[in-house]
Amino acid sequence: MMGITAISNVADCCVFYLNGSYGIFLEILVFVSGSWLYLGNVLIGYSWAQFIMTHMNIPFTDTHKKMYRIVALVACILLVINIFYPLVFNSKDGV
Repeated sequence: MMGITAISNVADCCVFYLNGSYGIFLEILVFVSGSWLYLGNVLIGYSWAQFIMTHMNIPFTDTHKKMYRIVALVACILLVINIFYPLVFNSKDGV
């Protein structure tokens, strides 16, 4: 969780300062950073649930694993859709 948070902090700075900048490299950097921030939220949710279940001695069942895999798959599908149609976030016009 600490690694995800550390990378997300750097990505958030990139998105905040570079959003609306011109240049293909900067636009790609903003898009990749925004994608990481979105995916990082999903990863934090998974790692937090696993952390809580481990420390409270709750078994991480196959149903839990399937549920989190479905959520991760939906998140990845939304990111792929976001490449062509800004559904999750928009890296243009400073939005």
